[in-house]
Amino acid sequence: MKKKILFCLAAIAMFGCSGEDAATVDINQNNFKAFLSTGRQLNTVTSQDGDVYAFENNQIISYTYGSGEYVYDYTYNNDGQLSGMIGKDAVGTVFFTRTVGYDNDGRIIAKNDAYINTLQNSTKTENVVYIYNNDNSVTADFTSYDDTVKDRIYYFNAQGKVSHITINDEIVQQMTYTANNITVMGNTDYLYDESTPVKGHYNNMYTNQFSSYKNFVVYNGFMLAGNVSDKYLVRIDENPGEHGDVDYQYIFNDEGYPVQVDGSSLFANHSTFYITYK
Repeated sequence: MKKKILFCLAAIAMFGCSGEDAATVDINQNNFKAFLSTGRQLNTVTSQDGDVYAFENNQIISYTYGSGEYVYDYTYNNDGQLSGMIGKDAVGTVFFTRTVGYDNDGRIIAKNDAYINTLQNSTKTENVVYIYNNDNSVTADFTSYDDTVKDRIYYFNAQGKVSHITINDEIVQQMTYTANNITVMGNTDYLYDESTPVKGHYNNMYTNQFSSYKNFVVYNGFMLAGNVSDKYLVRIDENPGEHGDVDYQYIFNDEGYPVQVDGSSLFANHSTFYITYK
């Protein structure tokens, strides 16, 4: 059960960038709720496998895995920031809960997960406390039933973007940026569409869960380049010059909003996402 739950949670953060009609809006802005109401409102994002993300006010309110095998419901606080999740199976039994806490400045300070096994009448927990250091880094202090989970530190550059993440003083992720886009991470290059205007909130579907970029970064644990870019991601080039590349193509409606995203690779299954609007 644990592995399948983690697979579902990982899928929740697999696709997305960060753009809307203006394409350069910083999610740190004070009028976060006004930002959420801009442009066309997302209705659903559906994968070719039948996974469905449902939205309200351009924020994910539920994620259905497969044909309803698992459903995750999301809640938000009065500031529009993610406050919790509940995972239920096909018959409505709760197997996962998450609560997210913030300080008076709106900074995430805790994430508490519970994995519930009703058959064994047992619950395993994983709790994270976020510590804000004087050097503008953030420490994620884990207390987990899983001994393989390690504390990590997020370091931010002068522009406020995460520059690298360490575990036990070893860099596990390091990012290079061009403007707001991650162009190199580790041994992987990322290429973007430099000409198509970004419209709507498909690219913001994950960052919209928080009113600050830093909250989004430390909450997710590790970075996915497409989640924090201002443009449409069109290519992932792993170990440039070798195989393993992924190319993305977009289909837009008459208003210029994306309605389909196709990802293809010689060595991976084809993936397609379909986007609808209210």
